[in-house]
Amino acid sequence: MSDLIIVEKSDLVDIADALREQTNETELMSIKAMPPKIRTLSQGGPVVQADWSQNDETAPDYVKNRTHYKAENRITLIDNYGSGDSNLISLYDVDLFSKLSPNAQCIVILNGVSYETVARHSSFNAYDWYILGNGDLIGEDDGIDTTLPFGLYIDEYNENWGEATETVNSLTIEAVTETVVKIPEIYLPPSIGKVGSEEFSEIFNDLTNNTATQPYAHAQNFKTTASGYASHAEGIQTTASGYGSHAQGVGTTAEGTYSHAEGYGTLAKGPMSHAEGEGTIAAGENQHVSGTYNIEDDSSLVIVGNGTVESSRSNAYRLAKNGDGYYAGDVFVGAESKKLATEDSVLLKTAQTLTDTEIEQVHTNLKSVGRSLGGKKVTIDGTQYTASATAEIFGDYTSNIAVGDWSIAEGSGTIAKGRASHTEGAYGKALQDGCHVEGYGCTASGYWSHAEGEMTVVSSYASHAEGSYCTLPNGTKRYGTAAGYASHIEGGGCLATGSCSHAEGLATTVSGAQSHAEGRYTIASGGAQHVEGIANIEDAEGKYIHIAGNGSFDTPSNAYTLDWSGNGWYAGSVEATAIILTSPNGTRFKITVTDTGELTTSAI
Repeated sequence: MSDLIIVEKSDLVDIADALREQTNETELMSIKAMPPKIRTLSQGGPVVQADWSQNDETAPDYVKNRTHYKAENRITLIDNYGSGDSNLISLYDVDLFSKLSPNAQCIVILNGVSYETVARHSSFNAYDWYILGNGDLIGEDDGIDTTLPFGLYIDEYNENWGEATETVNSLTIEAVTETVVKIPEIYLPPSIGKVGSEEFSEIFNDLTNNTATQPYAHAQNFKTTASGYASHAEGIQTTASGYGSHAQGVGTTAEGTYSHAEGYGTLAKGPMSHAEGEGTIAAGENQHVSGTYNIEDDSSLVIVGNGTVESSRSNAYRLAKNGDGYYAGDVFVGAESKKLATEDSVLLKTAQTLTDTEIEQVHTNLKSVGRSLGGKKVTIDGTQYTASATAEIFGDYTSNIAVGDWSIAEGSGTIAKGRASHTEGAYGKALQDGCHVEGYGCTASGYWSHAEGEMTVVSSYASHAEGSYCTLPNGTKRYGTAAGYASHIEGGGCLATGSCSHAEGLATTVSGAQSHAEGRYTIASGGAQHVEGIANIEDAEGKYIHIAGNGSFDTPSNAYTLDWSGNGWYAGSVEATAIILTSPNGTRFKITVTDTGELTTSAI
């Protein structure tokens, strides 16, 4: 529980009256002089501005729940050097070069006067050196720091020298470095999450065991690991190690670039692959695997496993890149569920009665279950294309269209325009390379994107849309759309336009990069912002890192907000067992209430 709580202004009056009864006038004046660390909701009151560089825990402006702070360190390179009655500087055989870095901040104290400069790096034929201060004084006319009264030349062979405009009685050189100091996790409330080990990475829920070790990575729930750039791990003991990958469920791993693993114990190894179900492995590029414990294969486009355990893997169905389908059982077609015969069985039964020409015709007809439109002119959205010879259609041969190399269109009224694209279901469109569309009326126009469900749309690179549309309270239909780079939407009518963003629930909207909106009618506009609940007030300026909405479609409102400085605002009351105040001299007092309603004050 945080020591700083928010109370109504009327409650402050009751506290002051109770204190007045228990203290004399001198003590009361002391209480009034305490730092104003309580903010009132009704009219607002004076507050202390939080200072992230304040490291004194007893100071009023100390930020208690900060995740890190920057600390400045100074390294003394030369201490109180003097050249007597000369203005020349000779520092031969002194190792200064290894302690500097390009553009390192330096402090030069010449005869008691301090000057700021930077280590300007130069090189020629694998020979490196630094210049500090006024290069004109030592013949290094680079036009920088020409007003400083000294110039220093420092090289990797320790042949260091320089010159000043005055006699060098005392010379001290310090290098200034800045380090990021992380706050121990014991001070981080689990409800607000924490920053991972890289910039813009974040960890929620299990702050001890969850890890996010790459920029823009997100790890949440229990013992999850997001070790890929812009990866997302959620669920229980999941790992997202691929660039832009997503792992969810229990014990799943997404290794491939832009891969997605979900379910139980699944593994997505191939780039842009998708593994779901239990114990499945998607090893091929753009491969989709479902079912249970399939046989690993990096050449197929689609695999449905029907194995039982790790040691007994098997496939129910496999679709090769050339369009050939392999079934472990029989195949039935038509309303009457007629069983298809195999090529070998037909040839065996007809070999004695058919001519060689007739046998070859049977052979050709059996292969036409998947048909190619190769060379044919087809029209998509008003533009004419020539279908590739490797493109194939299944199901409704009249309405399905496959144009791109190795593309597949199956179902009814589907279009596979991109190379290696795949449509299934009804009236879906896969318009770019590597797209996968399934369900009803879905469209994928971003490279390597995936649209599924009902009327969903993906329009950006490696984005993923699932779910359906929704009808808003004002009667408007809203279709689920993932328009941001590597974005993900799910639920009903959600919209994600921010890069690597995630929108889920009902009619949620995400426009901030790496942001996340869930619940109903919520909006996440700020970068790396998390919004939940119902119909929050949009934070267009990105002031808050965390928002919980409690409004309605027509009247948005917030129940809680948390800004980037760690300040929190609650729309209701905050209950606590004690209030802790700090006096001007740093003494901390705890105010508690007895069972009879009496307030007591004690130093802690």
